[in-house]
Amino acid sequence: MAQVSIVVGTESTGTHDLDDGSDAEVVLTTTPVVASELAAGLLDPNVAFMQGRLKTSGDPGAVLRVLPLLGPGLWAGARD
Repeated sequence: MAQVSIVVGTESTGTHDLDDGSDAEVVLTTTPVVASELAAGLLDPNVAFMQGRLKTSGDPGAVLRVLPLLGPGLWAGARD
C-alpha cells in the first residue's frame, strides 16, 4: 500500500494508505482553495496535477498510480 501524505498550505492533514500495489511514499501539496474544490468534487485530482495546482513528491510511478484513487472523501479533512 502506498502511503499518501496530504499537505494543504503548510499544514499536514494526515497520511492515508492507498492500495496501489506498492510500498511507495507520496506527498501531495496544494492550497486550501484547491483542496476545497477537490473535496467538493468540483476538481479532478488528475486535472489539478496536470494544471500544476497539485504538487507531488515521491516515487513518480506511485504518483501516477494513486492519482485515480484520490476521491473527494480523501480531501474532506482538508477543506478550508
